[in-house]
Amino acid sequence: KAMNSALLKHLHNQYKNYPHWSYQLHADNLAVCVEQKPELGKAPSYSTVQRRMKERGWTKKYSPVNKTKGQILALNRLEKLEVRSFEAEYVNALWHLDFHEGRRVVDVNGQWHTPKVLCILDDRSRLCCHIQWYLDETADTLIHGLCQAFIKRGLPRSLMTDNGSGMVAGETQSGLLKLGIKHERTLPYSPYHYVAHTIM
Repeated sequence: KAMNSALLKHLHNQYKNYPHWSYQLHADNLAVCVEQKPELGKAPSYSTVQRRMKERGWTKKYSPVNKTKGQILALNRLEKLEVRSFEAEYVNALWHLDFHEGRRVVDVNGQWHTPKVLCILDDRSRLCCHIQWYLDETADTLIHGLCQAFIKRGLPRSLMTDNGSGMVAGETQSGLLKLGIKHERTLPYSPYHYVAHTIM
């Protein structure tokens, strides 16, 4: 169904003020506005609101309640730049790695731990080069996991990581440099740089 220009303008203003709202919330609020102002016309359906918003790129934006200085800088940078997804042209041209937390577990001594899984993915093929559970996220753990991946799959040309302590540690940096692996790090608070791990 078509939406008249008055409704579209109202929807645009609503999105500008509340970009973190879902499509359903926008549709519901638009219906309330139409009830209060019948001159706006007939209230559009949810699917119409969703379609019109998607056509215009009005997608839901994450908005933390208390933004840190780094988050504000990252949001400003994202708004000013064109962001494109990418994929390496060849297998082993680029690997991604990251730690992901699991559920807490108890050991034989009754101590609770939060295990972390290290996953290393090839950007081109999305092949998991190595995955392993650890009880910590240190440089030693990271290097152990990387060595396992190197034994299984060879050396990548470059490696992309976030800015975790194990990734920026001196021994990690110097080890990658000696092996001739280019280490690229994502910008803080910029998860769109880190597309490979969205499939996990």
